[in-house]
Amino acid sequence: MYTYADGSDVVSDDPRLMTRLNLRHFLQLLACEGVDQLDHYIAPGTLTAEEMANDFSTFFTMAASCYVLSAAESDALQTLDDYLTGMSGDAFPEFWNDEALLLDARWALVRHLARQALAVFGWPNEIPPRERRAYRVE
Repeated sequence: MYTYADGSDVVSDDPRLMTRLNLRHFLQLLACEGVDQLDHYIAPGTLTAEEMANDFSTFFTMAASCYVLSAAESDALQTLDDYLTGMSGDAFPEFWNDEALLLDARWALVRHLARQALAVFGWPNEIPPRERRAYRVE
């Protein structure tokens, strides 16, 4: 479950709308520069890169099951998800640390792929609102 730094939530009875809003949010976050990505997750000890990738993957999977994606939408999301999945595991642990978000050129490719996906959906490439910074609560 997620809550926001300002204590608010977007609540809807339509899971498809919520999935779409969250997918857009995490695509926008993946498209941001590293400093903005790091600023988004405010909970102590959060592994920002890992959280972003997991959150995106969750909402991509949900979107694919909640509504029909166009071929272009599906391809753009799948390309991004495949890249992030390919970087997972023990082979690239340095890719998942906070410093990598700022310095690793592979994150520039992630940002590029996220921006392409935003364009396919017709969504703005902007930093998700600061007052909506999310943190996980159990």
